[in-house]
Amino acid sequence: AALDSAETLDPPGLRWAGSYRQEILDRWFGPQIHGIPLPWFAPPGRSALELFPGEVTILLGIPGHGKTNLLLQLLNHIGACGMRSCLASFEVDGWDSLAMQQRMILGHRPADTEESNTAQDRIEEYMILLDEGKSMTAPLSRVLDSWTYAHARYGCGMFAMDSFMCLDKLPMDDFEGQKQAMRQIVEFARARQVHVITVMHPNKATDPKRMPGMYDVIGASPMVNLCHNGMSLWRNIAREHGESTKEEADNVLEVWKCRTIGRALARYRLRYEPGPGAFAAMDDPMEDAANPGWRRANDGGWIQEREN
Repeated sequence: AALDSAETLDPPGLRWAGSYRQEILDRWFGPQIHGIPLPWFAPPGRSALELFPGEVTILLGIPGHGKTNLLLQLLNHIGACGMRSCLASFEVDGWDSLAMQQRMILGHRPADTEESNTAQDRIEEYMILLDEGKSMTAPLSRVLDSWTYAHARYGCGMFAMDSFMCLDKLPMDDFEGQKQAMRQIVEFARARQVHVITVMHPNKATDPKRMPGMYDVIGASPMVNLCHNGMSLWRNIAREHGESTKEEADNVLEVWKCRTIGRALARYRLRYEPGPGAFAAMDDPMEDAANPGWRRANDGGWIQEREN
């Protein structure tokens, strides 16, 4: 009996492979955890990028290419899927972010106060904002404290930051500080099993005529290593100016990192719709019958149906 109750002197965290047996069985045969796919139909031969709990996604883009619009569209879609979000809005005033979301829901600028209030009633069901007012910045500690409260008190499962470089006391040349900040964000997502989307900017030397990728993220390279997913939004300015270009899409959202096993890196060709100020997929066949296993969300985006 004494031997049965005895404990080893092994260091904390040192585990035999056999001690993971139940976790592995749960992974294969327990309830399956699914993420929320992006609201655009996945191109043929590629799987939709899904936003899973416990992960962090970088949204990269050149200034003026539509990152904030796309982020707000994603948060509307996530709300339509039944999940609440908390947005740390540093680059855009909170009221302006909500006005943009209203326009996306209605498909146009509100015609009167009734339309605005109707859209706002929907948004209030799933959106909470961390709004620092005129300061347009905050220390990461306050952001994480507020997010922790929003998760515990209001059940938020999605968190977004626009943008990472607006964090207080985090200069662009403080690579160690940036790495530690990203590590804290990843630890927050893993500990609470929530998803975090953080907007990033590319280096100033990035050519606006090409798609920025993982090596263009401004700041410390370990931030890219620590995140689970990465994607870039690119605006085809040459096409807008009538110049010759191989790319026919108005915008392209390219996934350049995805840790989920079995996921091909997707490339979404998007068309900007000025009415709602949102993006639509150019490859979207529009009809549910043409997409077995997919259905429309009430925001017009796609949700992949599964047996489990």
